[in-house]
Amino acid sequence: TLGRQLAKRLDLPCLDLDAVIEAREGRPVAEIFAASGEGAFRALEAAILPGLLSEPAVVILGGGAWESPMNRATVAAADVAPLWLAESPLRAWERAGRDPNRPLAQDREGFMVRWAARMPAWTHAPAILAFGHSSRELVSALVD
Repeated sequence: TLGRQLAKRLDLPCLDLDAVIEAREGRPVAEIFAASGEGAFRALEAAILPGLLSEPAVVILGGGAWESPMNRATVAAADVAPLWLAESPLRAWERAGRDPNRPLAQDREGFMVRWAARMPAWTHAPAILAFGHSSRELVSALVD
């Protein structure tokens, strides 16, 4: 939501890495995970990300994409500003948990373990601390 609203406000395309992968593969992320595994999905992310960063756009990455040092280096080499929407793990679970489109967010315990494991990688990007603010308020703060 934040990425789409930010792109609209900046008059830029909004490119969601997961959606681009689904369109190119012709199947949902959950199906890619089920049929080919997480490793194959992460390889697709790494292969597709550089092209998304080649033109001005708001590019949305899932939490797992930022875990990859190669993806972080790709973002750094593109000289773009990464932002991390920092949320509490409980808020993240409320937003993403049990979403059938998120294969790694199906059980709460596993989600919380994964959230904690990803935290060190996420701290490599400047954080946006939502603190209960709406996405519109956050976009205004970023743009203004």
